[in-house]
Amino acid sequence: MRSTIISLLCCLASFSLTAQGIIFRNDSWEQIKATAKAENKLVFIDVYTSWCGPCKLMVKDVFSQKEIGDFFNANFVCFGIDAEKGEGLEIAATYKVNSFPTYLFVDGNGKLYYRSVGSMPVDKFLGEGKLALSEFADEESLEEMTAAYPTKKDNPAFLRKYIEKRDKAELDNADLLDEYVRIEQEEKLLDPGFLLSLQGFNRRINAGGSCEAFLLKHWDEVCKATGRTDALLAQILTYNLIDYSYQRAVKERNSQLLETVLASGEALYPKLGLDVSGEKVKLRSRYFADTDQKAKFEETIDVHAHVLFEEEQICRQRDKASYRQFLESMIAKPSDLATVTIDRLEMMLDFAKVQGSSDLSFSLRDLAKAIVRLSDKNELLFTALTCAMESVFLFDNFSNYETLADVLWKLGRRQDALRQMRHAREIMPRESEEINVRIDEKLEKYKNN
Repeated sequence: MRSTIISLLCCLASFSLTAQGIIFRNDSWEQIKATAKAENKLVFIDVYTSWCGPCKLMVKDVFSQKEIGDFFNANFVCFGIDAEKGEGLEIAATYKVNSFPTYLFVDGNGKLYYRSVGSMPVDKFLGEGKLALSEFADEESLEEMTAAYPTKKDNPAFLRKYIEKRDKAELDNADLLDEYVRIEQEEKLLDPGFLLSLQGFNRRINAGGSCEAFLLKHWDEVCKATGRTDALLAQILTYNLIDYSYQRAVKERNSQLLETVLASGEALYPKLGLDVSGEKVKLRSRYFADTDQKAKFEETIDVHAHVLFEEEQICRQRDKASYRQFLESMIAKPSDLATVTIDRLEMMLDFAKVQGSSDLSFSLRDLAKAIVRLSDKNELLFTALTCAMESVFLFDNFSNYETLADVLWKLGRRQDALRQMRHAREIMPRESEEINVRIDEKLEKYKNN
């Protein structure tokens, strides 16, 4: 009897521990929606993949927390699905999921109310759940506003609210922003809150659009209203505008849009101290590679590599100066190091040596990868080899060694390739299953041949 009671208590204790976090239901998608309808709740869907490192971190560090479990279990019907298996394939396609983890909040009819993406700490994730509930309680849903858009798109107040609601669902608003800027009064566009929203993470802005024209026209006012320096605002727009519009040009295979992106760079690159002609060369070459235009890409390889090698000389000098400055600051304020561990200090010193070099090493790596993928010409493969070797010299990163191995393999230097791939395996991050699988597959291929 005593042993039975002890066993029962152990089981209850075990259940208590496992029930602290989010409890995901194992029902079918149709059953999940039916439950949400019956309980008048949203479904919280964690869309993951088996190889996604951030997905696993969320399960381990966030979903397991009692605070998260209490809130999500009480307010949502919780459902986890692998985007690459079974019903997950349909759900990922229906809601256009293309990054992981993605969190969807939908009602019992499958209507999307809120969307969020990526790993995040407990407090941020809790906030995402509360935002989803506020959207669910809003009388005017995203779906209803979308239906009303054709008749209300000339109303600035409606358009701004519609953009804000779509922002919460992580939807692309670049075209809508251009429409809004065209019809809104200038003083309202200069509102600091709106200007800061244009500089938020994952904001998308069209190159050559009305929104870009407005920002360039009022550059000084935008900087003053948002507290940004010229360089910082240019850095933000390089991501939000140039990188976004470039990816759109690649997706649409739109060479005219590429030229528009390059024209936008003429205004932004000088503010970052970048050479406009060199940036144009790199971006045009990258476009030919990303759109598989082999002949055009091969024509740009030598000049692209030349630009990177010239940057390397400048970069080394700049990193040398910044490293010296870092050491001088350590000597001037040794008290700042009182709480720094040896490992942390070693990492700080290593990074101080390669602040610029690390980015440049990845540019060299990416050019080498593109050459290996698209070209069979020996002279161009030797250019790829030089790029890959320089990337390794600049920054000791596993992906640089992986690319060097790939170049050596294509050149027929198989023992050298195997040696470099083994080194990539030794220094790669262990927490990424996707990278583990890729490197291990290449190692097996190189060993067996």
